[in-house]
Amino acid sequence: MDTVAMKTKLTLSVDRNLLKEAKSRAAKRHLTLSGLIDEFLAFFTRPQLYCFKCGGIYDVETSKVCPKCEWSICPRCQTCKCQLGEEASKVAFHMRKVYENLVGGRLMLEGEINRIARAAQLPPKTKTDEGIL
Repeated sequence: MDTVAMKTKLTLSVDRNLLKEAKSRAAKRHLTLSGLIDEFLAFFTRPQLYCFKCGGIYDVETSKVCPKCEWSICPRCQTCKCQLGEEASKVAFHMRKVYENLVGGRLMLEGEINRIARAAQLPPKTKTDEGIL
């Protein structure tokens, strides 16, 4: 049985020039602004990354975190930033910055949150704690 997602009307306030440019670009690509916003919100609420080693896609929020580099570990090939060479690490770092810009801030995985908590002598937090990620 196919299920159809119920749509809800959303009103946004955005910069007029940005909206004009976004509409123009979306039209050239045969996309709708509603579709773009749906995709972004899905990405924002359920972030997924592609592994730089095997190319597999995985859920950021449920992936394990390397205690050494504090990056997520690909569940498919068990690779984190530690196993990447210098050039690949640079690429991964800059791609991560793009990801962080998309989601509106620095990506903080559980290992990073706990390291910061230890440095500040606060109790460790987990991904399940409200408002951490």
